[in-house]
Amino acid sequence: MNRLLIVDDEPIIVDGIYRLLQEEEELQLDLHRAYGGDEALEKLNAIRFDIVLSDIWMPGMTGLELQEHINERWPACKIIFLTGHPDFNYAQTAIRNQCMDYILKTESDETLLRSVRKAIELLQTERMNAGFLDKASEQFQLAVPALQREILQGFCEGIQPLKSLKPELLKSLSIPLTLDGKVMLVMGRVDRWPIQMTKAADKAHMMFAIHNIAKEYLSSCALQSVDVEHNRFFWLIQPKLLLEWGSTHAANREDEWSRTIRFVHGTLEMIQSTSLELLKIPLSLAAVKEGGEWREIPA
Repeated sequence: MNRLLIVDDEPIIVDGIYRLLQEEEELQLDLHRAYGGDEALEKLNAIRFDIVLSDIWMPGMTGLELQEHINERWPACKIIFLTGHPDFNYAQTAIRNQCMDYILKTESDETLLRSVRKAIELLQTERMNAGFLDKASEQFQLAVPALQREILQGFCEGIQPLKSLKPELLKSLSIPLTLDGKVMLVMGRVDRWPIQMTKAADKAHMMFAIHNIAKEYLSSCALQSVDVEHNRFFWLIQPKLLLEWGSTHAANREDEWSRTIRFVHGTLEMIQSTSLELLKIPLSLAAVKEGGEWREIPA
């Protein structure tokens, strides 16, 4: 049900339109009345309205001034202006400020009803499109891990060239790494799954848990995990500080990398121990001795 507000300083106009719309039950409108712009603004500040049917010229707050408040507070609201006599300047301003329709009070009831129906249809279309966008966004988020794996595994196995990795691509896939500088590679293997764990979904869930343990222990690093097979994976790691610094602090980059390498090497055993203790899953982990260029990763 759409909520509609009728605004005019002439009660006879407001009440007449109210009765007219009340008789059109198929429109399924929640109708409200305001006898002036100030009263309308109070109602608009209290609750959301989907459609506002307003006189354009009223003493005190005009319809155009009310429109500015509506556009700021409820931008999806559809505004239909009524006027007792045509005025090109008013009409031009109203349309420029995104009013949906501009009709004369002397026009027929059917003209007004047609405009209200048009507003309802437009609201339905926008809500449907918003629903599709939300669903598409949700589906994309579900697909992100698979896309991350496809991109990074393809690169690391030499299937995709380095030039296929673009900063905007990493950002769109929420990969927290930069192509500017070095990257550290850690490769991992689940040595043995618990006997009762036979389903692929359960193993995938445990791989997710392993990666979370790593991210927890290596929280000072930017880490992207990639599953290769049901029991193999790799991590790409960079110092978080380098991502924050960007191209500045160049003199400190090597020092930060040295600290990160030592930190990662010293933490891998803790990740193994925690995985074994909490998940009952033994891991083998192998790490490079130092950060290398991206182009060296496949080799």
